[in-house]
This record gives sequence, structure tokens and C-alpha cells, in this order.
Amino acid sequence: EGDVGYWAPPPEPRAPFLDLLRRHQVAFVASGHLHKSHDHALVGTRFLWGPAAGFLVGADLQPEDMAGQARLGALVYEFEGTEFSALYVPVPGLS
Repeated sequence: EGDVGYWAPPPEPRAPFLDLLRRHQVAFVASGHLHKSHDHALVGTRFLWGPAAGFLVGADLQPEDMAGQARLGALVYEFEGTEFSALYVPVPGLS
């Protein structure tokens, strides 16, 4: 991943965090506040970005190559034992 400025720590400071996730076999990291949803795996960990629930950020404010989908909604998580699932769900009335 490259440097996306304001939206995330640069790659070098992220490296120890990613190493920690790898060493401890973390199943997933859930986050939000990027005004985009995204679901991807890195270092054996699934990263889930919750979509925006209030407003979208204009393309002029985020790097063009920044991952994720600009959409409103929510993520619904279900846990059973050591298994989990995450599903994007649009929320009626959000626009």
C-alpha cells in the first residue's frame, strides 16, 4: 500500500502493526471513518472498513488510487465460535 496522506499512517509506521497482526494470527481488523467500505486481506488478516453512515467524501478530497467503495450503509457482523462473517447492508433512507 502506498501513502494516502491524511487518510492513513504512512507505510513505514504501519509495518510494526502489520507484523504484530501476522505474529498473533489476528483474524480481522474492523474500522471505519474513511467514508468508504472495503474488504480485503493482508498478512493473513482480513481488514473490514465500515461504510459511511452520515455522508460521502468527494473524490476531490481522497486520492484516486485509495481503495474502497464510496457508499452509505453498515456492516453486520455475525460470530459463531471462532468463525465470523461480515456483510455490507444498505440502510433504507440514507442518501
